[in-house]
Amino acid sequence: MGRLNARNIDDEVLKKFKTIVIPRHGKLHGAFSEELTEALQLYLEAYSEEGSTHTHRRGEKKDTKDRDMVYMNGGSPTNKGKRTYETIKSKTSHLVNAVYNGGDVSVNAFKRIIREYAGLDPRTIKKYLNLLFEEYDLQVVRGYVRPIGD
Repeated sequence: MGRLNARNIDDEVLKKFKTIVIPRHGKLHGAFSEELTEALQLYLEAYSEEGSTHTHRRGEKKDTKDRDMVYMNGGSPTNKGKRTYETIKSKTSHLVNAVYNGGDVSVNAFKRIIREYAGLDPRTIKKYLNLLFEEYDLQVVRGYVRPIGD
């Protein structure tokens, strides 16, 4: 294992990183290095030609039809991303049923479940919300989830 001693890290960036790590793991010690390693790996995958998992060159248009499973979790197909999505689907199934049975379900109810299983990053929440809404043909109307066409 390597050792990293970095100086002049932006305080706000470091604070935000810690606020994501602690709720996900319930602690900072041990989890911080694990999450930092994952963040560095994602950076390397995104910016290095060698070892990149991107299947398209910059400037090429991506086929977005299968993105829900192929491009989940930052562009690399992973079992972790698929498992997370399947967990979110099962935990929100009662909300989807309520929507289709005419109930008033706030979009925040979906977001709370996504935060619990996928983390606090707004981009991640938006990604899983979009995947759910696309799969179940749902939309947000004045803060409430409705079937498309209602």
